[in-house]
Amino acid sequence: MQQYFNRAMEVLNEKFGHNVVLALATVSDGNVSVREINGYYKDGKLYTITTSNSRKVKDIEAHPQVALCKQMSRLSGTATNIGHPLAPQNIELRNELRRVFALFYDSNIDENDPKTCIIEIKLDYVETYTHYHRYAVDFKTNAIEREHYSISELWPT
Repeated sequence: MQQYFNRAMEVLNEKFGHNVVLALATVSDGNVSVREINGYYKDGKLYTITTSNSRKVKDIEAHPQVALCKQMSRLSGTATNIGHPLAPQNIELRNELRRVFALFYDSNIDENDPKTCIIEIKLDYVETYTHYHRYAVDFKTNAIEREHYSISELWPT
Protein backbone atom coordinates (compact mmCIF):
# COMPACT_ATOMS: atom_id res chain seq x y z
CA MET A 1 0.00 0.00 0.00
CA GLN A 2 2.84 2.45 0.71
CA GLN A 3 3.98 2.18 -2.91
CA TYR A 4 0.46 3.08 -4.05
CA PHE A 5 0.36 6.05 -1.66
CA ASN A 6 3.73 7.28 -2.92
CA ARG A 7 2.62 6.91 -6.55
CA ALA A 8 -0.65 8.71 -5.82
CA MET A 9 1.32 11.62 -4.31
CA GLU A 10 3.49 11.72 -7.45
CA VAL A 11 0.34 11.82 -9.60
CA LEU A 12 -1.11 14.69 -7.52
CA ASN A 13 2.14 16.63 -7.83
CA GLU A 14 2.23 16.03 -11.59
CA LYS A 15 -1.39 17.11 -12.05
CA PHE A 16 -1.69 19.94 -9.53
CA GLY A 17 1.81 20.90 -8.32
CA HIS A 18 1.91 23.92 -10.63
CA ASN A 19 -0.46 26.69 -11.70
CA VAL A 20 -3.65 24.85 -12.62
CA VAL A 21 -7.18 26.08 -13.25
CA LEU A 22 -9.81 24.20 -11.23
CA ALA A 23 -13.51 24.62 -10.61
CA LEU A 24 -14.15 25.51 -6.94
CA ALA A 25 -17.59 24.87 -5.45
CA THR A 26 -18.72 26.57 -2.25
CA VAL A 27 -22.04 26.68 -0.40
CA SER A 28 -23.80 29.62 1.19
CA ASP A 29 -27.38 29.69 2.47
CA GLY A 30 -28.00 26.33 0.80
CA ASN A 31 -26.94 27.60 -2.62
CA VAL A 32 -23.98 26.14 -4.47
CA SER A 33 -21.64 28.49 -6.30
CA VAL A 34 -18.95 27.34 -8.73
CA ARG A 35 -16.13 29.38 -10.22
CA GLU A 36 -12.72 28.77 -11.76
CA ILE A 37 -9.64 29.50 -9.70
CA ASN A 38 -5.92 29.21 -10.20
CA GLY A 39 -4.65 26.67 -7.72
CA TYR A 40 -1.41 25.08 -6.59
CA TYR A 41 -1.10 21.73 -4.78
CA LYS A 42 1.55 21.01 -2.18
CA ASP A 43 1.70 18.41 0.61
CA GLY A 44 -2.00 17.58 0.82
CA LYS A 45 -3.12 21.20 0.49
CA LEU A 46 -4.24 23.38 -2.35
CA TYR A 47 -3.62 27.14 -2.41
CA THR A 48 -5.14 30.09 -4.23
CA ILE A 49 -4.91 33.86 -3.81
CA THR A 50 -7.94 36.14 -3.82
CA THR A 51 -9.45 39.01 -1.90
CA SER A 52 -11.31 38.67 1.39
CA ASN A 53 -14.33 40.57 0.08
CA SER A 54 -14.90 38.03 -2.72
CA ARG A 55 -17.95 35.80 -2.69
CA LYS A 56 -15.80 32.67 -2.43
CA VAL A 57 -14.16 33.89 0.79
CA LYS A 58 -17.50 34.89 2.28
CA ASP A 59 -18.88 31.45 1.38
CA ILE A 60 -15.82 29.74 2.90
CA GLU A 61 -16.16 31.73 6.11
CA ALA A 62 -19.79 30.61 6.38
CA HIS A 63 -19.17 27.01 5.29
CA PRO A 64 -15.52 25.90 4.95
CA GLN A 65 -16.20 22.56 3.23
CA VAL A 66 -15.44 22.93 -0.49
CA ALA A 67 -15.16 20.75 -3.56
CA LEU A 68 -12.99 21.15 -6.64
CA CYS A 69 -12.67 19.44 -9.97
CA LYS A 70 -10.50 19.43 -13.05
CA GLN A 71 -11.27 17.13 -15.93
CA MET A 72 -11.58 13.66 -14.38
CA SER A 73 -10.23 14.61 -10.96
CA ARG A 74 -12.35 15.56 -7.99
CA LEU A 75 -11.09 16.93 -4.70
CA SER A 76 -12.72 17.99 -1.44
CA GLY A 77 -11.50 19.57 1.75
CA THR A 78 -11.70 22.35 4.29
CA ALA A 79 -10.80 25.88 3.18
CA THR A 80 -9.30 28.54 5.43
CA ASN A 81 -8.28 32.14 4.86
CA ILE A 82 -4.69 32.06 6.18
CA GLY A 83 -4.16 35.80 5.75
CA HIS A 84 -2.34 38.31 3.62
CA PRO A 85 0.55 37.05 1.46
CA LEU A 86 2.93 39.49 3.19
CA ALA A 87 1.97 38.38 6.72
CA PRO A 88 5.13 37.08 8.43
CA GLN A 89 3.80 33.51 8.66
CA ASN A 90 3.05 33.49 4.91
CA ILE A 91 6.24 34.95 3.42
CA GLU A 92 7.80 31.62 2.41
CA LEU A 93 4.51 30.42 0.89
CA ARG A 94 3.97 33.81 -0.79
CA ASN A 95 7.37 33.55 -2.47
CA GLU A 96 6.48 30.08 -3.72
CA LEU A 97 3.04 31.20 -4.96
CA ARG A 98 4.60 34.22 -6.63
CA ARG A 99 6.87 31.86 -8.58
CA VAL A 100 4.07 29.37 -9.38
CA PHE A 101 1.63 32.09 -10.46
CA ALA A 102 4.32 34.18 -12.21
CA LEU A 103 2.30 34.59 -15.40
CA PHE A 104 -0.29 36.74 -13.66
CA TYR A 105 0.92 37.50 -10.13
CA ASP A 106 2.18 41.03 -10.70
CA SER A 107 -0.72 42.04 -12.93
CA ASN A 108 -3.55 40.45 -10.89
CA ILE A 109 -2.45 40.19 -7.24
CA ASP A 110 -2.50 43.49 -5.35
CA GLU A 111 -0.25 43.04 -2.34
CA ASN A 112 -0.95 46.67 -1.37
CA ASP A 113 -4.59 45.77 -0.76
CA PRO A 114 -5.02 44.65 2.86
CA LYS A 115 -7.91 42.41 1.73
CA THR A 116 -5.67 40.24 -0.47
CA CYS A 117 -5.45 36.79 1.08
CA ILE A 118 -4.26 33.23 0.62
CA ILE A 119 -6.86 30.48 0.79
CA GLU A 120 -5.53 27.13 1.96
CA ILE A 121 -7.63 24.04 1.26
CA LYS A 122 -6.63 21.10 3.42
CA LEU A 123 -7.66 18.15 1.29
CA ASP A 124 -9.78 15.38 2.78
CA TYR A 125 -10.32 13.31 -0.34
CA VAL A 126 -9.04 13.14 -3.91
CA GLU A 127 -10.05 10.87 -6.74
CA THR A 128 -7.93 11.09 -9.88
CA TYR A 129 -6.94 9.03 -12.86
CA THR A 130 -3.84 8.24 -14.82
CA HIS A 131 -3.97 6.49 -18.16
CA TYR A 132 -4.09 3.09 -16.42
CA HIS A 133 -5.20 3.60 -12.82
CA ARG A 134 -7.82 5.24 -10.65
CA TYR A 135 -6.49 6.58 -7.35
CA ALA A 136 -8.71 7.46 -4.40
CA VAL A 137 -6.86 9.10 -1.51
CA ASP A 138 -8.41 9.66 1.91
CA PHE A 139 -6.09 12.21 3.52
CA LYS A 140 -7.81 11.89 6.90
CA THR A 141 -6.77 8.25 7.27
CA ASN A 142 -4.02 8.09 4.62
CA ALA A 143 -5.99 5.25 3.04
CA ILE A 144 -5.43 4.70 -0.65
CA GLU A 145 -7.31 2.75 -3.28
CA ARG A 146 -5.75 1.97 -6.61
CA GLU A 147 -7.51 0.06 -9.29
CA HIS A 148 -6.81 -0.68 -12.91
CA TYR A 149 -8.53 1.69 -15.25
CA SER A 150 -8.44 2.19 -18.96
CA ILE A 151 -10.42 4.69 -20.94
CA SER A 152 -10.64 2.21 -23.79
CA GLU A 153 -12.49 -0.20 -21.49
CA LEU A 154 -15.09 2.45 -20.73
CA TRP A 155 -15.43 3.80 -24.26
CA PRO A 156 -14.41 1.11 -26.73
CA THR A 157 -13.80 2.25 -30.26
